[in-house]
Amino acid sequence: ERLEAWLLTVEEGYGAEGNSFTGPLHAADVVARFASIAGKTRGRYAFASDRSLLAGLLAAIVHDYGHSGKSNAYHVALGDYIARQFNDQQVLENLSLQKAFDLMSTPRLDFMHKSKI
Repeated sequence: ERLEAWLLTVEEGYGAEGNSFTGPLHAADVVARFASIAGKTRGRYAFASDRSLLAGLLAAIVHDYGHSGKSNAYHVALGDYIARQFNDQQVLENLSLQKAFDLMSTPRLDFMHKSKI
């Protein structure tokens, strides 16, 4: 129930700024590609534990979450709040992670609640 609520909320955050490239379809494509690659290589690599696969899947899900449709360079050149917040380093990637983790601070969206992972 919490995972579904979190996923639906993340989906709403894709393309919210009118950005069609980093919309929900793009996110679904990245997740499907990751799952396909992970499924084909899992038996070949020792690092492909359940934990690392979960981390990869979550990264694929949120990789463009909350993006404005502009590039990192755009935000840095503009000197906007997002760029300053992340010290001009991987601005949009850090923003996506921050927003995804912020969602999990909401009890109804914290799907890792009491997880042993």
